[in-house]
Amino acid sequence: MEDLLSMDELKQLGIGIEDLDTDNTEEFVPFRLELLEVLPRDVFLYLSGYLDDDTAVALCQVNKNFYNHICGSNFWRNKIMQRYNVTRAYIDRIKGNNTYYSLYQYLIPSSLVASLRRTQRGTSFKSPVLLSEDMINFLRDPETDFGLSDPNDPTSIPLKEALMTINNGISSKAIITPLMGIYAHVNQMRKDPTNKLPLTSTEAMDRHLQSTYERLTARPQKYTKPDRHTGVSQPIPKFDPKHFRYMDMHSIVHENTVKNEKLSPYHQELFQDLGLAKLLDHDRDLVNNALSIYRDRAKAAEMAAEMVKAV
Repeated sequence: MEDLLSMDELKQLGIGIEDLDTDNTEEFVPFRLELLEVLPRDVFLYLSGYLDDDTAVALCQVNKNFYNHICGSNFWRNKIMQRYNVTRAYIDRIKGNNTYYSLYQYLIPSSLVASLRRTQRGTSFKSPVLLSEDMINFLRDPETDFGLSDPNDPTSIPLKEALMTINNGISSKAIITPLMGIYAHVNQMRKDPTNKLPLTSTEAMDRHLQSTYERLTARPQKYTKPDRHTGVSQPIPKFDPKHFRYMDMHSIVHENTVKNEKLSPYHQELFQDLGLAKLLDHDRDLVNNALSIYRDRAKAAEMAAEMVKAV
């Protein structure tokens, strides 16, 4: 185990007790999540002691690394004992077959957890990423159609031409994920737009994303959380390119972004450039605007279908 760092050494890293003030969650959380990736485990355990109970538990709920480092059964039990001044025997008696976590999670303000989720998503989800060669080839394929930059204006240029970063193989998950949602709308991957049926892969996707599909289909079987009444878990359908869930688009995107530790020094430096950040902001606004239009159209189609059924 690495030696504990002194407070002077922590200050040399830019870390001080004042940085652990949790009064301003919006400023505090991105820094806290960044620490998870760079600090030795024992140092992080030490620093976590300065968090108030609610923030610590909320972080356990929204961040996998924090959960793995801090949030074992003893953590949840001790938080209940400290906060409500009860004995372990009393806790064990009232929790029954539930976990300490499930007993505590309902006691934490949901607004705080939601705020932390938004903040975490805001820092990592919008960060620049390098796309895989397969994804770049898919995006550049002439048959890969994302519709118009303004779906309400038939004279607007194609969205793919309006985007300023993806042609160079750079994007962010906040861009490429909704862009794939637009692709699903434009290419009618959901065969019946009035029915929330699974998606079907397109020919362009089949040409360039076969290795992605192979990795996704090779994943082990996953199950839902046990039903609170029956305790039974249900198998989650495995990925099938001919019949997959909309949320699997997130997995396709994730499989086609290069991990930060594999970035070249050139890209590591480029990703800190403020000019790139402005280009990503431009592309994100463009994509989100287009997606909102397609979603409004889909909702209108659903409402029209419901009216026809009601007649």
